[in-house]
Amino acid sequence: MKPARHLLSAILLSAAITSAPCQAGDAIEPAWAPTPSTGGWYQPNSAFGNLNLDIADNGIAAGTWSTFEAGRPVWYYFQGTLQPASALQVRDDGVIATLETPLHAVLTGGACLTCAYLAPTWTPHGTMRVTFTSSRTARFSLNGGTPIPLVAWLQGAPLRAPRDYAGDWLAIARQDAANGGHYETVTHLRLDTLAGQEAYDVVPPAMPYVDPPPPAPPGGARRYRVNCIGPRAACLTLDNVFLRTNIVPAWSFTMLWLDASERGFTIDAVESASGYALYPPVGLPHHVHAGHDRILIRAFRVPDEGVAGVREIQLVRFPAEGFDGRAWQALTEE
Repeated sequence: MKPARHLLSAILLSAAITSAPCQAGDAIEPAWAPTPSTGGWYQPNSAFGNLNLDIADNGIAAGTWSTFEAGRPVWYYFQGTLQPASALQVRDDGVIATLETPLHAVLTGGACLTCAYLAPTWTPHGTMRVTFTSSRTARFSLNGGTPIPLVAWLQGAPLRAPRDYAGDWLAIARQDAANGGHYETVTHLRLDTLAGQEAYDVVPPAMPYVDPPPPAPPGGARRYRVNCIGPRAACLTLDNVFLRTNIVPAWSFTMLWLDASERGFTIDAVESASGYALYPPVGLPHHVHAGHDRILIRAFRVPDEGVAGVREIQLVRFPAEGFDGRAWQALTEE
């Protein structure tokens, strides 16, 4: 066995199954949170106009709102810091973050193409709030008024084309229960695109189900089969504790699906010529939040322990450049 394999084996196998105390009060709060996409956001129903917002990597958001009032152009400016939602708010309300800040109407000055620059003057124009419901969708409201939908820009054309999450991912998984139970593992997952018919037979639970079973994918959803590549010990932990993978032969597989807002679920599935039969997960439903090169999978109960807790898996794109993978390949060889 190569030295690199010894070292990497020691790291990953020590993380495969561990038991460590955790604070009961902290068990419900996850280590990672879904976040709005950085970069530009716009109002899709106004032909690229009116409301534009930009989010920086540090969570600072700024934007402008242009319109016509009494026949003359008027623009507004706002800036503030994103406030992440609590884990329970994400679970119960579907809100992942908010931005609440004063809106300022610019009265005079500012940039000018044909004249000298004048420092802008402005006046307060109420309070605006942006409620982010996924990495790509949000709602804007002014002084509690009617919400206006916002979406994040995407690179390339068309601007709202969905991302493809197929390929290799590094999975970092942890589970903490309020009674102190703890599992964690790091492994290599592959998401393979499912191209079968969009026809679903949703099988009801065979017994009373504490959590509502996840819904079937909506039309046009991106669907993937979750496969674990290795190391085998880490894959077994993922299969036994977190969600079903291909590492152990089974009658079903885990389908991960995402809708246009980059949200979705995992669900147990069986493929047939006419589509898919969908079953409640063996463990519990996992909510999925995706964005950029991250996918967050999580749930808020530990079924085997019968107590409150948090279970989460963060997927990070597996290194493709500057990494030849020989040590990892040696580790995953049977």
